[in-house]
Amino acid sequence: MFFLGYPQKIGLPVDLSEGVLKAICMQALGQAIDVQLGLAIDSPKATLAVKRRLACEMVKCWQQAHESMADLPLIDSWGEKHRLFVKWKYIEAKAAAYYYHGLILDEGNTEKSRRMAVAALQSAEELLKESKDVAEAFHAAPPVSRQRQSVFLFLDLVEW
Repeated sequence: MFFLGYPQKIGLPVDLSEGVLKAICMQALGQAIDVQLGLAIDSPKATLAVKRRLACEMVKCWQQAHESMADLPLIDSWGEKHRLFVKWKYIEAKAAAYYYHGLILDEGNTEKSRRMAVAALQSAEELLKESKDVAEAFHAAPPVSRQRQSVFLFLDLVEW
């Protein structure tokens, strides 16, 4: 088997299988895009379209990482914790994408675009709640870790 053009080494431990390595690569890309999105959020020049595009790219990365790990046999608690982390970030990225899509739709002048905006923002809120539940499971899973503040706390959906 090949991963990124290099032959897979024989005898690698399960936690370094092709699926895990691909998940780690996609995780790195997802986290890099997360940083870009954070910078765009802080920039007054970044448009909603740019923020939505970054959020959608982040969804793709985390989805690929999630799919790479979905059926892997993880033999230790670190593997399960990694799987929970990837799931958490994937759901969080989807919430951000729906949020920015809803904000863009809300700029429309028609009743239909406003209804679609409300639906997108409600989906973002539901995904954010699900993300928080998975984050709690991640932090509670052994080895136990501290909770940190999410980048997407700006998604205070009460304001819309």
